[in-house]
Amino acid sequence: MNRRSALLAMAGLGLGAMLPAHAHANAWPEKPITIVVAFAPGGAVDFTARTVANHLAQRTGWKVAVVNRPGGNGIIGASEVAKAAPDGYTLLCTLDAHSINQILNPKVSYDTLQSFDYLSLLATIPQVLVTPAQSDIKTFEQFVAQAKGRDDPYGITGFASTSHLNLVSILNHYKLPANFINYKGASELLTNLLGGHIAYASTAISGVLAHVDSQRLNAIAISSRERSALLPDVPSVSEFIPGYDMESWVGLVAPAGIPEDIKKIIAAEIRQTLDNQDVIEVFKKSGFNVVASSEAEFTERVKRDQIRAVELIEKKLLTTH
Repeated sequence: MNRRSALLAMAGLGLGAMLPAHAHANAWPEKPITIVVAFAPGGAVDFTARTVANHLAQRTGWKVAVVNRPGGNGIIGASEVAKAAPDGYTLLCTLDAHSINQILNPKVSYDTLQSFDYLSLLATIPQVLVTPAQSDIKTFEQFVAQAKGRDDPYGITGFASTSHLNLVSILNHYKLPANFINYKGASELLTNLLGGHIAYASTAISGVLAHVDSQRLNAIAISSRERSALLPDVPSVSEFIPGYDMESWVGLVAPAGIPEDIKKIIAAEIRQTLDNQDVIEVFKKSGFNVVASSEAEFTERVKRDQIRAVELIEKKLLTTH
């Protein structure tokens, strides 16, 4: 078996038989639903989970609690949910790094695909490349020119997350040195960035808008294919690297084996929540794109992320543990 096949096999790309289902949707839910956020408060995943949970509870009358289980690049929260009963009462809100954690760390206690049901994507989020206001790097051209020959540390929120991959891809394109510091969440990263302890960072647009507007941060490039209406003067990386497009995703996951009738209830209510104009506006104001997907579409997105990770590993841009 070659390296590519071995890595993909470790990630469980072949869907196995799901666990048997015993629960039924009669009068479901009969108790509170817990959404585990695999990252610290204040970041894109936490914001998405709480926005969805609040509107879901208001519209349906369900009791929905959001709890944060940060650590291990999302592995701690995922491990907890993977072991939970597949009855729909424990769900996981996580981001794109979840797709490839097992490829990077084969010793995780779960199988990325076989241990979970991928209920729905919730949102996609452009990344913004930012520098502190006091930095002399205020444009993308200056970033490329000044990063050559320097080893200034940059910040990411999650190893192999889109925050990380965005910078890895840009730095690799221009053959620039890479020296990153991995933070548990966006709040910690921004504190260090604003204090000038790191030279630059890639982070979700939602977390930097206020700081860019107050001129505490310089926004120098956005990772989506097109410019954002919220930062119309900030160029897309695709204007410098043709075809470039790298956005984060946040999605809702459950332990594998939830009965189909309960899964359909959850999926239908999530879709109605994401179709709500108030919810759309809340996300839009923060630069998020609402994405309500099917389970199959979400699963395919995870598989594509895994294939991309294997390609980066083969190019030695990422390393397995």
